[in-house]
Amino acid sequence: TFPGFVRSALVAGNDIAKRGNLFSFVGSINNKPERGLMLDALYGHQRWHELQSRGTLLIYSVFQDSEQMKPDDNAALMHDTQYVLCPGGVNLETYRLWEALEAGAIPVLALGGREAGGSRILQQLDLGVVWLESWRELPDMLLGSTEALTRQRAQVARKRWEGAKLAL
Repeated sequence: TFPGFVRSALVAGNDIAKRGNLFSFVGSINNKPERGLMLDALYGHQRWHELQSRGTLLIYSVFQDSEQMKPDDNAALMHDTQYVLCPGGVNLETYRLWEALEAGAIPVLALGGREAGGSRILQQLDLGVVWLESWRELPDMLLGSTEALTRQRAQVARKRWEGAKLAL
């Protein structure tokens, strides 16, 4: 288990800027090119060394890897993350989007590589997602996210997600 995630999330309370991880992603990348683009953007950025210590990337070789994080640990990680990276996998949208919103984190998606109609539908839901034109923008977006901006984004996402759930 990852007890540090839970402890940090409890200490942070509702202040997203105090969460232990600036960003996180957990998943496989095999046969999922959008995820590879996301990782290339991070690893290839000139300031990756600064970002590396501020986030969690757990990459598995296959979807149901025996070393995969348990669901409760993944939920704890999301509760301890400010920005959850939500690249598409097999489908256009990913469960990470909904889990991130439920955890009070800010989902990050990229338009590049997405089917135009599907991304328009997600954009029209207006859930407070951070939309990037492409994953190449990700490192600079993360590096430029101040505590005030992160709190503002989280407040918008939380309000819109709660409203969307009530509308269902």
